Amino acid sequence: MQTRRTEALNKKASVPVAEIHPWLASRIGLSTNQKIWITSRRGSLVFDVKVTESIQHRTIFVPFHWGMSCLSMY
Repeated sequence: MQTRRTEALNKKASVPVAEIHPWLASRIGLSTNQKIWITSRRGSLVFDVKVTESIQHRTIFVPFHWGMSCLSMY
């Protein structure tokens, strides 16, 4: 089930972004609003980066409440 119509979630994050801790961002050379290409066995997606201290330092977090039409998929 997709939750992309959830108003509270859309207020918190109105567009899909990849959240990354400043420590990891500096190690891989990323900053806020740059693009990151994330690949898994299911495919590849491109997200804007949001650097934040609110997550673990070795984590990249991507919310999943959007439908595929909101994402750049490759």
